[in-house]
Amino acid sequence: MTDATVATAPEGSARAGARRPDPATLGYGVIPTSRKGRLICGAVFAVLFLVAVGIVGRGSTGSVFVEGTTTEFRAAGGADGLPPVPGYGSWVYTTGTWTVDRGAVGQPTDAAATFATLNPSPGSAVETTISELTDGAGLVFRFKDAANYWGVRAVPSYGGWNIFKVVDGRESVVRVLVGQAFDGTSVGVQQSGTRFRVMLNGLVRSTIDDPALEKAPGVGMMAPAGEDPSRFSSLTVGAFDGTISLSDGDSEQDEIVPSLNPGGT
Repeated sequence: MTDATVATAPEGSARAGARRPDPATLGYGVIPTSRKGRLICGAVFAVLFLVAVGIVGRGSTGSVFVEGTTTEFRAAGGADGLPPVPGYGSWVYTTGTWTVDRGAVGQPTDAAATFATLNPSPGSAVETTISELTDGAGLVFRFKDAANYWGVRAVPSYGGWNIFKVVDGRESVVRVLVGQAFDGTSVGVQQSGTRFRVMLNGLVRSTIDDPALEKAPGVGMMAPAGEDPSRFSSLTVGAFDGTISLSDGDSEQDEIVPSLNPGGT
């Protein structure tokens, strides 16, 4: 019979799974004991802390909602139209009709979309909640007529939104926002001079500086043609006296993505 040889580890070597924490380092060498190591570790933690502060700091623009007069679309107004928004006059319906059926519903007549707008002072803020979202539904602002306006249009079949403008009948998609395209989404716009910012569910997603149609006062809703209508549950109109920084918004989601631009130019 052959004697079995048992291999022994050199004295002081560590065995896998048998290493014990060193109380002096508060763990398995995570925090070094040397002065240079502590400085490097401290710098890393400082960077991580600043990054966290920067993310949290966006919270001031991460819960932004329009303050003003809100109308909920629970019952029809005069002549079966939309109920009024106190202080902002009568609704103007363009290229279609609007009524209330479990929310505001627009039906275009011989057009791709219909608009229900109010005419507050130029630069007013506006926000709407869309309880049933379909492609083409959205918010309009700087509205002059059906050939001249800005809009934020939902494209849930592509998982996002288009920020676009129509000038002299020509549409241009200015920016695409990815995500947050589902039933119950609130979309809002605040304006300051030539700048405006777009919010989805209170999160500032994009900020744009463009003088096009700056003085056009119209704000409201747009609904596309189709058998399954979009439904808007409420609309808020108000003033905005603050300033808008071009650094506001989720820049990583602001790039134009061709596949998310159906119908864009």
